[in-house]
Amino acid sequence: MVTVLAVFTYTLWWGGFTFYAAFVIPTGQKVLGDHVMMGFITEEVAPKISYAAIIACLFSFFNEWLGGEKNRRFVLVSLSIMFLLTIGLFILYPFMHDLLDNQTHKEIDHNQFYFLHRIYLIISTILWINGIVFILRLIKDFLTVKKEK
Repeated sequence: MVTVLAVFTYTLWWGGFTFYAAFVIPTGQKVLGDHVMMGFITEEVAPKISYAAIIACLFSFFNEWLGGEKNRRFVLVSLSIMFLLTIGLFILYPFMHDLLDNQTHKEIDHNQFYFLHRIYLIISTILWINGIVFILRLIKDFLTVKKEK
């Protein structure tokens, strides 16, 4: 059951993250006509995606603790990267929030926000790539176990 929860939460996080970045953000910018306006929506959504990442990490760590012997070091390193980078995003969110005016829907300090947003994008990109690598490794392990049976 823990394995199913680990796979489900990890898939929910990575799939939700990918869908939001690939479809929701560009569509929102097109409809709203402004990347800053889209930022106010992302400000609400991004922490929820990050909570899903933390939950996925916890279930995956627990699943690994329960019995995964194969590639344990890789899995633990990958999950640790995911966990630490997600905590980094949680640390970054309030600083970015303070640079947005929710009343006027404007940036308070464009240069500072731009700088922090770049850090956010770099962390998010590393998380996403780490997610792909982790998923590919899980698929490889699954196929190897299936082949051995």
